[in-house]
Amino acid sequence: MSRFVLVITMMAIISGTVATSSPLCYSNRCMTSTRLGCVMDPDQDTPSDQICCAGSKCVPIYIPASDTSASHNTTICASDYNAADHSRFTEPTKGLPIPPVMLDVWSAKAVYYNQSNGDTGWGEFYYDAASYDKPALRVDFYPMCPFLQLFEQGVDSNYVGCSVLWKDGINYYIYPKRKTCCKYDFPVWYPEWMCQSNATYMGEHDINGISTELWTVNWLSKYKSQGPVYNYRHMYIERSSLMPVRFAEDLDTGYLDFHDFSTEPIDSKVFDDLIDEYPCHDGYDPTHGNHDKTCVRYASVNIRRSWPCNSECFVSKDY
Repeated sequence: MSRFVLVITMMAIISGTVATSSPLCYSNRCMTSTRLGCVMDPDQDTPSDQICCAGSKCVPIYIPASDTSASHNTTICASDYNAADHSRFTEPTKGLPIPPVMLDVWSAKAVYYNQSNGDTGWGEFYYDAASYDKPALRVDFYPMCPFLQLFEQGVDSNYVGCSVLWKDGINYYIYPKRKTCCKYDFPVWYPEWMCQSNATYMGEHDINGISTELWTVNWLSKYKSQGPVYNYRHMYIERSSLMPVRFAEDLDTGYLDFHDFSTEPIDSKVFDDLIDEYPCHDGYDPTHGNHDKTCVRYASVNIRRSWPCNSECFVSKDY
């Protein structure tokens, strides 16, 4: 069964206020290597957030279909240090919309949809970048976890409710029904994420009767187990209030809608108590001395065909 692939690290791309002076939004408004959808022959009228940065060249690329994504004829910023210097385009185009900066503290309820098979689920989201040295983030997923971190119990053991948590720079995947926790050294997103990644403004869209702005980042990954993968992150933000409305990640057939949005302070117990409730295990990594097979090696495993991905799945770029 095809399942909605939701990469939780990307769930922190939630915008709350528009940056008006942040240098992260202005210093390098161009598309970095592996970004998709660039303009091949830019001119002075091409928005700078659709042009490859210096050292990369925009070239055509075909990405074949997979069981989780349609095929794509598109373009990619490929590393090419002999390419013509595009540095004059890296200054932001006059009048170019500025990527939003997410709120320091917010929470919401959410519903996710898998349009390919009709599956739905629900959850709760908490984010606090104001009360800790590193942002704290928690998402509870029901009735099934979209992540496949459990290894020794088998892949199907993952299809129960779970909580995904970041605290003090550590990423936890907690399965209460299995009484098990997996933990990884994996970074959380900061409020300036969309500025740092030079997200591209894709215009106005009506979502559930709400006027939104779409901000997007598209890029390519290549894996031994599945070949080229078209990755995208789409964030739809209400124009009048800058509240998140819809988030789509990687799958054309799935998306997440937010509701009951709140900016009230979050009780520290939301982030602190869950960590101590169940034993936490590091990812299986015998090459570095960890032979515990409770959890898979890497964080954010979310595609069944690539599970458990305990050897190095990622291969070097070759465009």
